[in-house]
Amino acid sequence: MQAAVFWATDAATLTLLGDACTPRDAAYAATFDRHEDRLKRRATYGLVRHALKITGWAAETTLLARRDTGQPYLKHTPGLTISLSHASNGVAVGLGLECAVGVDIEADQEDAVWRDVLPFVTSAKNVSPQMGLCIWTLSEACAKSHGLGLPALEIAHLPLDIKHLQERQRIAWQCLAQRDVRCFNVGQGALAYAVSPDAKVISRRV
Repeated sequence: MQAAVFWATDAATLTLLGDACTPRDAAYAATFDRHEDRLKRRATYGLVRHALKITGWAAETTLLARRDTGQPYLKHTPGLTISLSHASNGVAVGLGLECAVGVDIEADQEDAVWRDVLPFVTSAKNVSPQMGLCIWTLSEACAKSHGLGLPALEIAHLPLDIKHLQERQRIAWQCLAQRDVRCFNVGQGALAYAVSPDAKVISRRV
């Protein structure tokens, strides 16, 4: 089992990635209302193509399709899972070869934001803004690795060791399969991934 996590935060790189997405991907990105969303989605789809080229796990031209839930996948490559994320500080892509993968990128937020949203993902008290950002991002990534949305995490908080949020740790959420998760700082924010246990992970900034 292998996974690859790629991300980009530099404005020039994001523009180049957007220009590299396929016409079909660009047409899908154009369906979103906000200009910023369209640009970030183009960059995300371009990053998928870059990641496929680097890993060699599927042809760059393979059709990127979407399930009814919006989750992307590659036709004719059933053993490869894909997770996409974008925020105001950049974009990220996770690929999983014969393993589950979820990835999330989030930008720094004002302290007041964490006071409002953290109860959804942790019962810990006196959480710093940086810890809050990591917990939120890890929760998003883990939920996505199970094909779920973050609202599902209102049912139960992830059993994270909050003293070691930036180290790889193994967690089990409710009755779902275990995941290895890790969070690290990127471009005025945080990036997190969740993968099947013991999966070999390569991570790279583009």
